[in-house]
Amino acid sequence: MANQRRVHDIGVIVGGLEDNISALCRELFPAGVKEGNEYRVGSLAGEKGRSMAIHVGAGRPGVWCDYGGRTDDRGDALDLVAKALFRGNKAEAITWAKGWLGLDASDPAGLKTQRRRAEQKSRAQKEGSGRNKKKAFAIWLAAQEKLKGTPADWYLKGRGIDLSRLGYQPRALRFHPGLDNWEGLDPKRDQPRRLPALVAAITNAKGETVAVHRTWLQPSTQPGVFWQKADLKDPKMTLGRYVGGAIRLWRGEAMDPSTGEVKRAPALKDAPPRSSVVIAEGIEDGLTIALAAPEYRVLVAVSLANMGSLDLPAAIAQVIIAADNDAPGSRAAEQLDRAVAHFQSQGRTVRLARAPQGHKDFNDLVKHG
Repeated sequence: MANQRRVHDIGVIVGGLEDNISALCRELFPAGVKEGNEYRVGSLAGEKGRSMAIHVGAGRPGVWCDYGGRTDDRGDALDLVAKALFRGNKAEAITWAKGWLGLDASDPAGLKTQRRRAEQKSRAQKEGSGRNKKKAFAIWLAAQEKLKGTPADWYLKGRGIDLSRLGYQPRALRFHPGLDNWEGLDPKRDQPRRLPALVAAITNAKGETVAVHRTWLQPSTQPGVFWQKADLKDPKMTLGRYVGGAIRLWRGEAMDPSTGEVKRAPALKDAPPRSSVVIAEGIEDGLTIALAAPEYRVLVAVSLANMGSLDLPAAIAQVIIAADNDAPGSRAAEQLDRAVAHFQSQGRTVRLARAPQGHKDFNDLVKHG
């Protein structure tokens, strides 16, 4: 019973820190600055900079990561207090947090109220995550499997990607003829615009579809290009929680030693020992690589931030990161360094592959090379 109460008390403390996350950030890191939904600071030491990000917006307040560190430093709001003030000592962090939040054990009514709020918040977060996963899977099921002749197919051809050259279409990609988009609209009084979209499945380590990536499309006015990304602030969005997951874009090819015949490589979970994988940030770049080197397995991380969290089987011994030509010292460069450190800490060999200078990435090279 005492252990159960302690777990509840920790939940109350974490919930209280999350409810006051902006004030907590200012308390711990006065040199930091707020940028959108993130509070940025140099590191856990508190110096000025942008290498460490703490989420202060809706969803998961208090979740943080030190992108500049060579270790995988991340956690929740209580971990933040422990690492920033007490060298990771959780017990001392709990005592400090209780004092900072004004949680007095002698006030049973106050603690009961805090516990109830923490439990309600936890339930709401789990329910919201579950609903988004179901919505994402429903979109995936509603999308059609074949891309050939669809706006998605023509969009990719406009990017220099002809899927017919691969021999078979990647199963992770589908086409939706009219997917809702709410950008700039009020769900209470407006109807969503419906646009065709390229849809990609994001799967976790078990192979379960946990989220979808959507690229909304519209007819193009460019000569020789029939479809392009929709004229939206965010024409590409994900739905569902996908940390550690990836778009399994291309299996690669393997030779049967007994017959010499080249066949599709096995699924990721069945990859043979000492296998390699290429990881790209975006779908278009990943497809460009698959077309140029079909023998390689290609995954899409969706974002650089997620690349540093990818969950790969132990059989993957070498990771080749198809990196964009981002400016040194930029946030993207910091996130790339973190991804490299993440895979190296697991004992994997890491190589970086980049398009020639003057091109953003490999797909840009194909389009304008």
